[in-house]
Amino acid sequence: YEDPPTRGIANAGKFGHAPVVITGLGVGMLSVIIPTLSIGVTVIACNEIAGLYGIAVSAVGMLSTLGVTLATDAYGPVADNAGGIAEMADLPDDVRDKTDKLDSLGNTTAATGKG
Repeated sequence: YEDPPTRGIANAGKFGHAPVVITGLGVGMLSVIIPTLSIGVTVIACNEIAGLYGIAVSAVGMLSTLGVTLATDAYGPVADNAGGIAEMADLPDDVRDKTDKLDSLGNTTAATGKG
């Protein structure tokens, strides 16, 4: 609790639950100012360089990582469901050991995907 934004949210807790939520939302909104401005500047620059085609290319470039992100986020629940199915089907312990390892990997990929 050493960072000023964290202390601000914690201090808001003295006044109840609602100020914590409102302060947390405000801090979250402030944290996206730089990425938002960066994307805006990029779109304007692409428009100046190549017009509407430049904007389209920049949009496709931003979306190009979507497949990897979705695949990374989707792996965790699939592996977790496999473990649940193995447990409900009363499969042998070696199957459950394998699905536990896959579930552990799924948790790691989910954390990696979230940043």
